[in-house]
Amino acid sequence: MVLSIDLGSARGRLIVLFMRHCLLFGEQITRLIVSKQRHQIACVYYQKAR
Repeated sequence: MVLSIDLGSARGRLIVLFMRHCLLFGEQITRLIVSKQRHQIACVYYQKAR
């Protein structure tokens, strides 16, 4: 898991909430990258095998 989150910003807090959302719904986050230069959020995740 690769994490780069700025918790001092509203965007960073929003990302944490989104991570919790993914985990609560039984999804595993494989990559969550925050690019401070491009101001974009990339989140790649997949559902657990049933």
